[in-house]
Amino acid sequence: MSNAVRCLTLTNVAIFCFILLFSMSNIITYPLSLQITLTTYITMPITSILLVGVLNWSYVLGHICQYHLGLEVR
Repeated sequence: MSNAVRCLTLTNVAIFCFILLFSMSNIITYPLSLQITLTTYITMPITSILLVGVLNWSYVLGHICQYHLGLEVR
């Protein structure tokens, strides 16, 4: 398996994981806001912003891998 295929597989797994973590972060922050501490309530939106940033990098890396494989990049 070439490096580009391996990289594309890893980016797809990373995108899935980051979307899952982002969803969990939002569930903890908003619907459960009365049950969590103030510190957790403050850190969860910051965590969401960081997760979206890493998700964006994974998305861009996936496009770069597709380009190197000769696939159509949209």
